[in-house]
Amino acid sequence: MGDGEESERAVNENFHLMTRVSSDRRILRPLMFAFCKQKPMEDTTTDVAEMAAMVKGWWSLCFDRFDMTLSECYTNYVKKLVDHPFLLSPVERMRYLRNTHHDLSQSSLLNSRLELQVYQNWNSSPKDFETFLYKVYRYRKCRKYRGAYPSDLLRFMRNVYEHYKSCDQNLTDADVDAILRGRWPGFLDQVHIVT
Repeated sequence: MGDGEESERAVNENFHLMTRVSSDRRILRPLMFAFCKQKPMEDTTTDVAEMAAMVKGWWSLCFDRFDMTLSECYTNYVKKLVDHPFLLSPVERMRYLRNTHHDLSQSSLLNSRLELQVYQNWNSSPKDFETFLYKVYRYRKCRKYRGAYPSDLLRFMRNVYEHYKSCDQNLTDADVDAILRGRWPGFLDQVHIVT
């Protein structure tokens, strides 16, 4: 079995394990796990048998109704996986970044997400950037980058992809891609999830 077939099998298996379908063919997605019939445990209890008796019950996976049919949800799910930046070539990742930056009409979507807050202060020491990154960062014709906003990191990365050749003719797309992904690991993955 090739890598593509194995990936497709894994996607199918994961999708079918995590979803259920209602009688009207709408998707039910996992909402939460609920523990039923649990007795309250007192803080003073130290007896293991007594504690085990208090937590007897059963776990249930509760599902939430989703306003898509199974085929619609599956199609969207597979498309999101296939378009993941990790699976793209450096040139395709550059195109993905450019399109995502232009399609993102409200940067507050990125700036308000907790999982992207680790990228705040991404520009706290721009003098430590590689020379070509620093040149793009200091380019006078663009708005200043605010380090507190992940959306500005996205804009900066897009500008790097657009202008790096004017700063260093020896760099390749793969070089720039490796430097950006190494300097801000996981950023594009998180942006992909949010958008």
